[in-house]
This record gives sequence, C-alpha cells and structure tokens, in this order.
Amino acid sequence: MILNPHASVVFCDDLRQEANGKQLHIGVYNDAVLFDGPLPWALPTGLWCLIKYLEPYPETLPTLAIKVRLESKAGGVVDLIEAPVPKTDIIPQKGPLEFEKDTVKLLALSMNIQLSTLVFQEPAKLVVVVVRDGEEISAGRLRISQLSRDGAGNPIPAV
Repeated sequence: MILNPHASVVFCDDLRQEANGKQLHIGVYNDAVLFDGPLPWALPTGLWCLIKYLEPYPETLPTLAIKVRLESKAGGVVDLIEAPVPKTDIIPQKGPLEFEKDTVKLLALSMNIQLSTLVFQEPAKLVVVVVRDGEEISAGRLRISQLSRDGAGNPIPAV
C-alpha cells in the first residue's frame, strides 16, 4: 500500500466542541459562499477552516506549516495566515486495533483556524495549504462569488 501525504479542509460558520471529543460543524460550505447582493460582501462572524493532514509516519518529523491565502483577479494573492506547526502538535495516530491487519502507522495533524470578519471587494477564493518541508500540499479552496439569477430574477441553484 502506497500512501502519499494528504490534506483536506472543511469550511464552516461555527464550530462547537463537545466533552466527549466530538465536534459539531455548523453551516458547512460545499465549495462556495454565494452572496445575494452587491459588493462588498461580508462574513461578519468569520469562517472556520478545519484542517486535517495525514501521511505515513516518517523516520524524522517534517517541518509543517499552514497557509491560508485569498486569491482574486484585481487583488492578486494575499497571504492571510502562515502558521508554523509546533512539532509537539504532530502526533502519531493511535495504534491498530487487535483485529486489524497490515496497518500503517500514520502521522496525523488536526488544526482549526478561525478567520474573523471577512469582507470581500470582488469574487475570490480562499485557499488552504499545508507546507511540508517547503512543499505545498493543497488542502482545498472555497470560492467567494455572487448568487446567479435567471432572466426572471430567480436564484439559479449552485452546481
């Protein structure tokens, strides 16, 4: 079994942590935030980025960082966050259960980042990457756009 480093992100409006370790993700976005109105567009309560990263457990721990950037036509690329991950936050995933066979020990990282009060002056996309020893691994992106309407003014469902 060959496993490559893998990163993913979930974007949502709110995050709640329960006592049993469970998280509630409230207002989860598929791949876009669609605003119904003129610019500028705002997310006054901000946005949560729930980032997960996995790779086969290496012989030596890599240097990891999280980057969040905003990309747009007129604004170019704006770095919003670049946060190094302390090596103490990089943990081996729990060992296999007694009935599991051929398991791979994994390095696991889970990080939640809150972006507060976002205002967009034009359509854009939020991009999240995990940087592993200088190499960017895409976790995902969220498009920021206007809700499309048909000729009668009815909203066109996003695909």
